[in-house]
Amino acid sequence: MSDSKFCAEGKKFDEDKLRVDLVPVSLIKAVAHVLGFGAKKYGEGNWRSGIDYHRVYGAVLRHLLAWWDGEDRDSESGFPHLWHAACELAFLIEFEDLFMECPEKNRLDDRRKLNEAG
Repeated sequence: MSDSKFCAEGKKFDEDKLRVDLVPVSLIKAVAHVLGFGAKKYGEGNWRSGIDYHRVYGAVLRHLLAWWDGEDRDSESGFPHLWHAACELAFLIEFEDLFMECPEKNRLDDRRKLNEAG
């Protein structure tokens, strides 16, 4: 009796699926490290309560500018500034998705308000 039917490659219809396998593992790990640090400092998932956009945007810029100026690591966490910037960008991306489902949290999107004031 032949077991050849088990040697053929299986089929997987995933052409239209989200290609999460293409996301760099180093990015996932970097954000996870920063989130773990933040969980100890602020409480797990604290950021999910929402943060005004301008504060997150400011953090992204500070980390990128520090990195651009040659400072590779954040002095408090010891993690690379790029990891922190990636994590803060992830917050903004998540907030955008959440606000589509929960419009009352849209109050945190203060871009227009600050742009009109300045």
